[in-house]
Amino acid sequence: MDKKQKGMKKEDDGGKYLHWNPEMDRSLADILRSERKSGHKSDGRWKTEAFTSVALKMSAKYNVNVTNDNVKNHLKGWKRTYGVVYDILSQSGFNWDSERKMLTVDDDNVWNDYAKYDITSPNSRATAPSSSSST
Repeated sequence: MDKKQKGMKKEDDGGKYLHWNPEMDRSLADILRSERKSGHKSDGRWKTEAFTSVALKMSAKYNVNVTNDNVKNHLKGWKRTYGVVYDILSQSGFNWDSERKMLTVDDDNVWNDYAKYDITSPNSRATAPSSSSST
C-alpha cells in the first residue's frame, strides 16, 4: 500500500496534511455517531472532547497521527460536499440512487445546463451571468 492508501501524512509545500481514504471516512462516520450518542454534540456543534476522542481513535486504528484539526478540517470538507449535493438535488432532473449511493441525472442536457452556470461543478465551462453585466 502506498502512503495515500494508508492515510499517512506527507509533506506538501512545507506543511503536513492528512490524506483521508474511503475506509477512514467510514470509520470517522462511525466514531462520530458513537460520540453523538455519548453526548459529545450539542446545539449542533461538536464538543472538544469529541474531536479529541475521534483523533485518538483514528490515530490508533490507522497508526498515523490524527489531530483535532485534521478532524475539524475534514468535517468542513464534508459540509462543503453536502452543500453541493444538496444544491444539485434541489434542481429538477437530478436524483439520488440509494443503492449505488450516488447522484443520477435524467438527461445529460440537465447536467450540461447545471455545469454551465455552476463554477464549482466538475467540467464547468462558464460562469453564471453577473448581475452587474449589461446587455
